Amino acid sequence: MNRPAFYAAGLFIVCFSAREAAATAIPYSDNFNGATTTMLNYAPPGWVSDNGTVDWVAKGNTYGITCFNNSQGCVDLDGSTDHAGVFETAGNFNLLAGHTYELSAEVSGNQRGAPANTLEFGFMKGTNLSGVLKESTVSGIGGSGDTFTLYTLFYTPTTNMSARAFFYDVGGNDDQGPILDNVKMTAVPLPAAAWLMLSGLAALGVVARRRTSAATAREAAEAH
Repeated sequence: MNRPAFYAAGLFIVCFSAREAAATAIPYSDNFNGATTTMLNYAPPGWVSDNGTVDWVAKGNTYGITCFNNSQGCVDLDGSTDHAGVFETAGNFNLLAGHTYELSAEVSGNQRGAPANTLEFGFMKGTNLSGVLKESTVSGIGGSGDTFTLYTLFYTPTTNMSARAFFYDVGGNDDQGPILDNVKMTAVPLPAAAWLMLSGLAALGVVARRRTSAATAREAAEAH
């Protein structure tokens, strides 16, 4: 391998790694802190509530509900119509085949002593739970206290696709649902990409050592 080819190969590896790193950036997060007053039966901007309702809760003025870390806003997943809606992102995310995506959120019980809730959350292709791709179900989310728990789900699509994130209070019909806050979706770094980069650098190092050894051998032969 001549020197221009050596540098070209190194540049290819750097560019490839940069492309993969860009794909792992956090694509979305929402802490619902835009609430200035509680809005019943209203989904925050960037979200919709299908086939039912949710409440956008503001700090300090709704039934004693406390958001995560006493922050400004959160969402009651069972709105004020006795019928919980499927709370989902208004737009789609483009998911790449073979990449792993992490969806997480802080969730507490309804905080008002109502019966425990069951939460479903995950990724879907359509709306209102149509075309569910991957979901997790959490049962027995207690109704008293404001203790939040971080819930997480991982999904690796086999083909490129568009999908929505969703959260749903299963069977919610008493206007007192789990409290949702700090939703995040991240792309998990690809171990294969890092391994490929390290392998490529190692290969370039071997080639360089061989070139150095060969040059040293020629110099020694010429000296004799």
